[in-house]
Amino acid sequence: MATDLPSLTVLDVGHGSCAVLLEAGRTVVFDAGPKSGLLEYLRELGVDTLDLVLISHADQDHIRGVLAIVATRAIAIKTIRLNTDSEKGSKVWDDLLWELNELQEAGKTTFSPALTPADNGQFDSADVKVEILAPSAYLAGKGPKATDRSGRRITTNSVSAVIKLLYRGDPVVLLTGDIDEIGLDDLIRSQNSMEAPILVFPHHGGNSGADDMGAFAAKLYDQVKPQQVLFS
Repeated sequence: MATDLPSLTVLDVGHGSCAVLLEAGRTVVFDAGPKSGLLEYLRELGVDTLDLVLISHADQDHIRGVLAIVATRAIAIKTIRLNTDSEKGSKVWDDLLWELNELQEAGKTTFSPALTPADNGQFDSADVKVEILAPSAYLAGKGPKATDRSGRRITTNSVSAVIKLLYRGDPVVLLTGDIDEIGLDDLIRSQNSMEAPILVFPHHGGNSGADDMGAFAAKLYDQVKPQQVLFS
């Protein structure tokens, strides 16, 4: 589906996250929400192929929408990337991994359970750069249930992917998934620039698990310096 200029729509999916990038020649999805809202939106637009799906982490309110799409087999997914999470024991997570593996073995999709800054350069178009800022290889390698170097317990949210979109070299929006204080501290340590005029706030505006949410938000705003903040 072609548009004159790229557009990013942050969908109202209830408790969860989902955003859709439309530009000439491709459709990209960032997280998929908890139900079938993404599928319904894509059907309304007449989209029959997703060129790229990037899932920030394994929580059901970010992945279930992918399973809804895969179940119909009506919308193809060319490439999907997400980080593995051995802590997740849900049936939804198991079903999603099984279905994606089946599709890959059938040659119908390219699926990899890894998404870190090492992948940068693979997801860009001529005008839009998709920059993965987090998780670092360190946090992704440690994984949920482990502890960081300060002795804090790493969670699923700690390894949430953080993605910055740039249009012709200029930052536009920062998608933060459900990043928590451990993930944010590690991102700041990496010195990757988080500045963007639009910030999609972590965890849909819910409690990130920080002891002081005000301090967490202030730390985040100081790094991003947003002009607008969105809550999905």
